[in-house]
Amino acid sequence: MAMTEVAIAGEAAFIQATLGPDGSGSMLANVANGHAGEAWSWNVCAPDGSECIPFGSGQEIATGATQGGHVFVATEAASGASVTSPVWNGPTVAATPPSTSGAVRANALVTPVSGTWSGGWIGDFDVTQLAACESPAGTGCTSLTDPDYPQGCPGGAAVIDPVFTGMYLRVADHIYGPNTMFSAEADSTPYEAAVWPAGPTVSVAMAGQILAAAGARESACGPPPIEARQQQAPEPPPTARTPTAPVAAPKRRRPSVTVMDTGLVIVNCPSACRIAMTVRRGTKTRSISATRKKPGIWRFRLSAGSIARLGPGRAQLILRVNGLLVARRSVRLAS
Repeated sequence: MAMTEVAIAGEAAFIQATLGPDGSGSMLANVANGHAGEAWSWNVCAPDGSECIPFGSGQEIATGATQGGHVFVATEAASGASVTSPVWNGPTVAATPPSTSGAVRANALVTPVSGTWSGGWIGDFDVTQLAACESPAGTGCTSLTDPDYPQGCPGGAAVIDPVFTGMYLRVADHIYGPNTMFSAEADSTPYEAAVWPAGPTVSVAMAGQILAAAGARESACGPPPIEARQQQAPEPPPTARTPTAPVAAPKRRRPSVTVMDTGLVIVNCPSACRIAMTVRRGTKTRSISATRKKPGIWRFRLSAGSIARLGPGRAQLILRVNGLLVARRSVRLAS
């Protein structure tokens, strides 16, 4: 996004217009060949630059509760450089929630659809996020998309992995000011990104429960299937037996597990299995265990109360299935 920029008296000036978390606007003025001690004064004007009145001073300034239909003009005393902001339309408010396009089903390609907004700057833009949540209220969520994941699907879409079957699809729309800048980072997976909380600049909606797959994966974009890279429990040691004629033993399927960075554990049990999870942070420990008597994909996470008792920060998660240690990793607990 190009910043508003003009050249006056040989100096180029620009305003970086962004949005604060509360939906108000923020502006930072600079001269291209800036120096310490720049002295800026601000006027608020009609969109055509007329009817200006003094607004404030300083290099950085907020719009506050200024109503819509105005621009802000910044002037630097030493150089005489002056620059005008984009049109400000008042505090940002979500008008309609985001939605999705495509079947809410495992292996399906789902594309987020941005909501609409009132207020904000002319030139604001949207970034979306899809997440799989454990409840229709949007709790216990794992991100499915991440703008910093280079192998993501076009348009912020995602192919929903089958391990999320039965969970609930959440879509979030984050609006940013026209000159918002992002750090150049590349994440190795979208599943460890923080899930955006709803707020004045983040609109959230639930798109429905994720149904079981009805066919093969619809697109190769996005992270590879989780099942293909799950950690598997080791085979039990062979038992001694009296030598007899060779008999072909049926091949046993092993349970497989996926541990998300948020502390969500997904266990795929091909038969009955016993699951025990322990999470430690410092001297504090919380544990849960369960026995599943039939095959299936089971999800486990500490309760919000247990997470609160462990306190903020990363913790060590230890997972055993049928008495065997299958995973040990550091996680960032999310309530």
